Amino acid sequence: MAGLREDWKKLATALAFAILVVLCSVLLLLTPPVWQLRKGPIEVIRWPKTGAQVFIIGPNTPHWTSIHTVSKHVINAIMVAEDARYYEHGGLDWREIQNSVVFNMERMRYARGASTITQQVVKMAFLNPQKSLFRKFREALGAIILEWILTKDEILEWYINLVEFGDGVFGIQAAAKHFFQTTPELLTIQDGAHLA
Repeated sequence: MAGLREDWKKLATALAFAILVVLCSVLLLLTPPVWQLRKGPIEVIRWPKTGAQVFIIGPNTPHWTSIHTVSKHVINAIMVAEDARYYEHGGLDWREIQNSVVFNMERMRYARGASTITQQVVKMAFLNPQKSLFRKFREALGAIILEWILTKDEILEWYINLVEFGDGVFGIQAAAKHFFQTTPELLTIQDGAHLA
């Protein structure tokens, strides 16, 4: 009888381990390849109104702007507008998620999002813009991992280089030139507010 119990324990342990391996494998397959952002450059698909475009972006590419060369006014304005608690969370802002769920349930539609800057980087770099729970799940997985492998400043640097500031105006360098005929380091407080 004791031997049978031991066999069942071993079987249960092996089954639990197999389930864990399968679950981890599925999660890994669903996770966007955020580790590519460690080195870059990466190939992204941008989605302006004119249609999808493939673009190469990353450190050491012509359109890349280091976060250290961007006016602090602009960085602060972006963080206030997009993710005020950016330096306080680990990729997902649970307070904002809860507020959005309540807000959206009251209106019975998707009226308010809760994406952090980290989640937006994952979406802009690897996912499509369609709103779905599956995409949000993948975005959340990617954001959690991205927060482990990059610093907050590195993630923010990807954000300012990927974000669309107007239809077809991608990245802080293009926005500074397009809207203000200047460079990112010379943007003013007013320019930062406008861009944010």
